[in-house]
Amino acid sequence: MITRRKLLLALGAGSLSVLLPAFGQQVRRVRRIGFFSGGSVRSTASWLAAFRAGMAELRWVDGRDYVIDARHESGGSVALAEAAAAMVASGPELILTTAEGTARPVIQSTKTIPIVFAMASDPVANGFAASLRRPGGNATGLSSLSRELAAKRVELLKKAFPRISRVLITV
Repeated sequence: MITRRKLLLALGAGSLSVLLPAFGQQVRRVRRIGFFSGGSVRSTASWLAAFRAGMAELRWVDGRDYVIDARHESGGSVALAEAAAAMVASGPELILTTAEGTARPVIQSTKTIPIVFAMASDPVANGFAASLRRPGGNATGLSSLSRELAAKRVELLKKAFPRISRVLITV
């Protein structure tokens, strides 16, 4: 015979068993990523496609794990600064930029949101980083160092082709 105590215990255990899987599941937070570009939507489509492909390799799904707030501004420095401030005000967790022209106003707009720039000729001279070895701050990215490496490239060219007498370098 089922006693009242056993019935209450069974009902309590049954209701807890329904709730227990919910305790084990982690609520997935959708990350907000800002993409700030000085180009058109069409000209930056390949950048975003490459980013999404890289995220897919990491098993991050667009719309489930992250969303991209892409903004494009092709105006002058004032328009870029205003658009960068609006991007920062929207509160992304990370901001991606394509080049130093769009990185500068974003870096000037925030010191807390991480910023990744795709290319800068000299991040130290542009004030994006304290040094290449220890950048500091909230900005990081790639640098071509084309001017700094020009002499080394000529040296390597002369070693590879010792009889060369003229070289044209454009920067």
